[in-house]
Amino acid sequence: MYFNLDQYRSFLNYTLNNKKFLLNHPLNQPIETGEIAASLRRSQEIQLTSYEKKWFRLISKDLYRLGLTDSITKSGRWNLGVNAVQRLSSQNSKQYGEYRVELYGIYQLPYLVFVNRTVTDQSYKKDPNYFGDTGEWIYGRVEDAYGKLQYKALALFGGRISRNFGMFEEVSLIFSDNPYSFDHFGFILNTSHVYFCYYCGRLNNLISIDSQADNAELVNATRYFSIQRGTIRISDKYHIGLTQTALYGGEDKQLEFYYLNPLNLYYIEQRNNRSQMNGFWAVEFFWNPSSKFSWYTQWLIDDVIVNNEPGQNDRSEYPDRMGITSKMIFTDCLGSGSMLDLTYTQIGNWTYMSFRTWENYTYSGQCLGYPENSVETFGIQYKNFSRPPFLPEIYLRYRRHGTQDINEVYGSMREKFPRGIVENSFCTGLKLLYMPSNKFFVKIQT
Repeated sequence: MYFNLDQYRSFLNYTLNNKKFLLNHPLNQPIETGEIAASLRRSQEIQLTSYEKKWFRLISKDLYRLGLTDSITKSGRWNLGVNAVQRLSSQNSKQYGEYRVELYGIYQLPYLVFVNRTVTDQSYKKDPNYFGDTGEWIYGRVEDAYGKLQYKALALFGGRISRNFGMFEEVSLIFSDNPYSFDHFGFILNTSHVYFCYYCGRLNNLISIDSQADNAELVNATRYFSIQRGTIRISDKYHIGLTQTALYGGEDKQLEFYYLNPLNLYYIEQRNNRSQMNGFWAVEFFWNPSSKFSWYTQWLIDDVIVNNEPGQNDRSEYPDRMGITSKMIFTDCLGSGSMLDLTYTQIGNWTYMSFRTWENYTYSGQCLGYPENSVETFGIQYKNFSRPPFLPEIYLRYRRHGTQDINEVYGSMREKFPRGIVENSFCTGLKLLYMPSNKFFVKIQT
């Protein structure tokens, strides 16, 4: 099963890169809690520092709380619990407080698990993209709700959870946890060297327009998506990933079975069946040659303009729609327990957008990939894990962002990047996590 272990994500990223936390396929998130437990057992055979042992012990206690360390009988096992967070902030000498409460239930059988995690969070009222009801005295949403049937290397999944296809602590360009979780169905094949998954589902209906239609009118469009994902572990040092997504829809549009085929090539089917869709492809590489250094890159292709007509230079008129993120990670280079990240991201002016706005790569107003387009960022981040229960973090980030709305119609114009009025910003910050036990933590952020 999967479960929310966000407070440990930084440490797992650190030990993944210094080769103390061993995963066959680290580029597929969320990570199975069973895989985390198995990796923790393998880590006991590795020489660990005292602080690594302390952090791993906290994670092991949380896994024990979820009942993963005991054998499961045929009658199954229930696990019910509550997580609560109180956020305090200050602005203009005024104090603000927001709570978040999670109620979760887990039922496990030897090959089957059912999970529900229901959340009420006061921050929903401030989020313009939150689509739920906040008018009652209590409100919230079901963030996780799924069943998973697994036998050996094959698993069948149905339900709702957030996913992120890419590196730890980095927002995926092709399929990320940026939007609110939504329902999807599919399967996973997970072997020691190959990880393949397929998911499909229905996205939210959208009042949309086809800007290329002779009579461009607003319609209530139904929307669907299918995604195929494969990663290969060439060795512990080399991992590659390939992903393709089809997003399609329209007024009274029904499911297309050639997009439901988990082994089909979506672009070929689009051309042969003349069935419109917006396709996305991603290639990524993860290279971890030593315990001191790692390099990760993901390249997204939404559309590439090719000069097909003799004497016609389409590339000079129409823009490509692409994005790239690249990250270098240095572990223990600035002292034992240190991790330094250098990250660069660029998303093109019109990436994720279409002439038909029901094909824009969004769910309820939020991008399914990177949160925005027409943007370029460069970031430096430093963390130190050598003083548990404290985890300090310092970051610096430069960002320039053009004028763009990812929910609008694709403009089909080659323009200066970033487009329109450009906002330049430089920010620095400090975070401090204090986690004396697996049941309590405090996070301070400036």
